[in-house]
Amino acid sequence: MNFSENVHFEMECKGMIIKELSQKTGISENTLKSYLKSNPVEPKATNSVKIARALGVSVEYLVTGGTEKTPQIPAETRFVAETF
Repeated sequence: MNFSENVHFEMECKGMIIKELSQKTGISENTLKSYLKSNPVEPKATNSVKIARALGVSVEYLVTGGTEKTPQIPAETRFVAETF
């Protein structure tokens, strides 16, 4: 699957519509629609990150459709979280 298909799939799984994704990311609805149409425009890296964060998945998963859906947490963050 490609970026557009992966974003569509994640939005559907979360019951999210474009308006909600736009609100969570700060990316306009028209720009998001251009990423999601049948012949999509490729998003800038910064927008890919915003979309991935809003959907709770990794950018790599959105781009490649790989199996690693969840974002990787840096070791120092994991250490702090596990300490408390």
